[in-house]
Amino acid sequence: MINRPGRLIILALTLGFSSLSPAEVQGEKTDSTGKPELETGIEQACELIKSENFASAVEFLRKLAAENPADGKANFYLGLATLADEKRRRSAVIEEASGHFMDAAKNGYHMPFGAWKDFPIREKRFTDANWAAAQKYLRKKDPRNTEIAAHLLHNIIAVDHKTRDSGEKLGKLYLSTGQVRKAIELYRQILQANSDNNQKIYSLDLDFLDIYLPEQANPILDFLSSEKPENCSPMGKLFMARAAFALEKDSLACSYYSQCQDSLDELTAGELLRDVTDIVFEDDRLLYENAATLKEKQAEYIILKVTRINTASEDIRRFPEVRLEFLESQFLGHRASFI
Repeated sequence: MINRPGRLIILALTLGFSSLSPAEVQGEKTDSTGKPELETGIEQACELIKSENFASAVEFLRKLAAENPADGKANFYLGLATLADEKRRRSAVIEEASGHFMDAAKNGYHMPFGAWKDFPIREKRFTDANWAAAQKYLRKKDPRNTEIAAHLLHNIIAVDHKTRDSGEKLGKLYLSTGQVRKAIELYRQILQANSDNNQKIYSLDLDFLDIYLPEQANPILDFLSSEKPENCSPMGKLFMARAAFALEKDSLACSYYSQCQDSLDELTAGELLRDVTDIVFEDDRLLYENAATLKEKQAEYIILKVTRINTASEDIRRFPEVRLEFLESQFLGHRASFI
């Protein structure tokens, strides 16, 4: 049997994130930057779209895109306005809009995170058009194609990261191409965008930074270890500890846990809860969720660790029993500093 405190020790000490910027992902710089007239034109076109004057928006944006063929933003909004056409066959509209979104992505533009909410366009048309373009590039291995696919997936994520599993796909795409920083930034952005959802730990459907295998762990640990200690925030420590355990570097993992034990932040607290819910009872989970402050949450972790016994070893899904026992012995020497 593996006891509940052992598993919770791992999780309570696990909180980290490198000092990567928590700012939202923005559309990449395109040629419209530094061109006030073009920027003004695109803003006018956006107002036409929001006011549902789609025909005028399409006509205006066609002219802007023709005059500025290297501008991704103009092409993007042309695709958006095109989607409102209800007279033609849906497949023809999707195909045309998909081409515009592809042109925008080739020129380095995607919709900024969280910018979708003001547009009266059918969400499914928008995500289907971007997915039709993205999947063509996801099948190709060229780095340039990967970048285009990433922009198109960002467009879908701007609506909902679970549509087409776009958040998970983009996270894995970044990790598979060595872009660890972008993967972690994406993860944090999605957590932050859903920070008002108390059930986010069950419903976000993000697994790309659940680290179980050495091939997952090495690039993440290498990248985060290269950051200066003072620049490493709680969630980075969580990922470093997960990676160290996947590499069977138990002492190193325990060190990362100890370093972040007093630096819990709100996003990491939610991520920590996501990890512990498999083995805590319902009343424990509710007690944690109702804890008003971070200090109270830290205290609640300790209560869970030292008072609850888990008798169902099949609930322990992340680490072998030997590592749980190791961490439990290490925790005994640190418990006072938690309280």
